Amino acid sequence: MSTADNASEGFRPHTGNVAQTGLQYLSAGKGEPVVLLHGWGGFKEMWWGTMQALSPYHRVIAFDWPGHGSSVALEAGLPVLDGLAELVLASFASLGLRRVTLVGHSLGGNVAARVALARPDLITRLALIDAVVDPGHLPATSWLFAHPRIGERALRVARLIS
Repeated sequence: MSTADNASEGFRPHTGNVAQTGLQYLSAGKGEPVVLLHGWGGFKEMWWGTMQALSPYHRVIAFDWPGHGSSVALEAGLPVLDGLAELVLASFASLGLRRVTLVGHSLGGNVAARVALARPDLITRLALIDAVVDPGHLPATSWLFAHPRIGERALRVARLIS
């Protein structure tokens, strides 16, 4: 058995809920925090391999967006992207995260960029993976989710259909 196989046997992330925001998360490791934000339609477990690789060196946290995985739906009437950025910042405060490496994929990249622009003092490094930073260039179906007035409703309808 290789060292990588031995490491995977001992990998047991903690599942938690940020009471102030309702976001579910996985957490593993100790050290400087790395926060992972998934894209539209994803879930915290998609980061499993990344968490396993980083947790020997960092405290790694992966959130479920509202209405994804095991998190409750986003509060009605909130602008989706700004609302998600506010949830991330509130979750940082609740979990005592002061300086983090922030990684965002797709929709999570847009939110990560918003968080970094709003609170650069909290971000030590920013990694955007296939980030949807400018929702104006999204296809019409995806643009609906970013729309400030109808995004939340479109999100709920899409989740019901899927």
